[in-house]
Amino acid sequence: MKIRILFALFLLHACQEHKNPIPLSDKSIPSSNEDIRQLSVVRLSNGFWGYDIWENNKTLIHQTTIPCFQGSSGMPDSLTASRIGLLVKQKLDSGIFPPTLDKRDIISQWPMNAPLPETYTND
Repeated sequence: MKIRILFALFLLHACQEHKNPIPLSDKSIPSSNEDIRQLSVVRLSNGFWGYDIWENNKTLIHQTTIPCFQGSSGMPDSLTASRIGLLVKQKLDSGIFPPTLDKRDIISQWPMNAPLPETYTND
């Protein structure tokens, strides 16, 4: 599992210059009852980043703000968006719905050189 996450992060970093969504998918062999989910990291028009989680080619989650932080503008970079999106996808893949995150989950994935999400509010 760690190798898949590292590989996905490597692909994300290698494709960082693209403005189109970057598809990241879990290509493990699904069970016959399991839906196939994919994560796409997207650059938002305000310069921040978000993510989409797709299930059977339909948007399941379109996240343009930082989960748990009201009024946020989005994540500061594509790597942070992919890390947070992967946490949500892992919860969905484990059968947890809704895939709730808390502030500790977000901060654990936050880049050290970026201000904490509270400073990103639109207030």
